[in-house]
Amino acid sequence: IRIIKLTEPTGYFDEMVSLIWNQWHKEKYTIDEAAYLCRHLLGEISLPQTFAAEIDGKLAGFLSICNNKLECRPDLTPFASNFYIKKEYRGKGIDRLLLKHCTGVLKEMGFDRLYFITHLENYYERLGSEYIGDVPMGYGKIRKLYKFNL
Repeated sequence: IRIIKLTEPTGYFDEMVSLIWNQWHKEKYTIDEAAYLCRHLLGEISLPQTFAAEIDGKLAGFLSICNNKLECRPDLTPFASNFYIKKEYRGKGIDRLLLKHCTGVLKEMGFDRLYFITHLENYYERLGSEYIGDVPMGYGKIRKLYKFNL
């Protein structure tokens, strides 16, 4: 397994956009709008940054880190975004490897925690995160907020 930083919309970018769009944005954006959003997650030095897990030359998953993605809590930073492992690679520890790599990058940048927003039950606890509480996302949507100490 190789973890790579995506810094340009090449290589795995189109596949990542398609997966993100299908998983989270299909009801809200066109595929071109999703690509536009994703292009702005490809920072080189500062946030946001996106990392991909590659196995045998194939995209296995990805994780983006951004400054903030929660309007109701602008005081919390940084946030994990688009944390996705393709179905055929789940259960192999790739999520932990991506998270470990990203938290190492964040430590080097001087951060001591990482936040997650999700609808998933008990997933982030397994990775060592602490549940903080429910947060409003707008239009009646509620999500769970987690903190991962680095």
